[in-house]
Amino acid sequence: MKRFAVVLSFALLFASQSLFADVPQNIIRNLAIQGVTDLIDWKVGEWAEFQMEFVFPGTLKKEVTGEEKGAIWVVSVMSFDAFGDTEVKMKLSRATGEILEFYVNGEKQDPPAMPKVDIVDQVEEVITVPAGKFQTIKVTLKDRETGDMSYIWVNPRDVAMEGIVQMQSSTQYGDMTLKLTAFGGM
Repeated sequence: MKRFAVVLSFALLFASQSLFADVPQNIIRNLAIQGVTDLIDWKVGEWAEFQMEFVFPGTLKKEVTGEEKGAIWVVSVMSFDAFGDTEVKMKLSRATGEILEFYVNGEKQDPPAMPKVDIVDQVEEVITVPAGKFQTIKVTLKDRETGDMSYIWVNPRDVAMEGIVQMQSSTQYGDMTLKLTAFGGM
């Protein structure tokens, strides 16, 4: 079960970080967040909660819990009724988004390698999730190695942290969907 939790953690991390690894500047301009000097400009106290539709339904809560020179700490807690909670804590470089330190349930792990993805498409789309109705940019990503497609609806202007409103992706355990239920601290 620990392996499942680690794989799921990596899938969630990859999906959100993949979006920013090769993000075209026109997405940033379209969402009116120009002038950002660091790739990650999240503030301590920002948080987002998601409903997870996966093999087993669950929830995900992410929060920026601390800051160090040029880096932030982000804690993600995945909860599944059948398996309990899994905590992922990572230290991210503000400038690059690189994972500097990575822990799963308190155990230090080697940071996962960033996936190689291509942005296939980006379109504006209004969507409704449990947290409300949002104007988003729907970004379609294709994994260069597996060919798997992921879809991420983002609005970093109005939604905390990376601005994920909804995400759909494939993992080795099956398809996963995240839907934003609440956010704050902005």
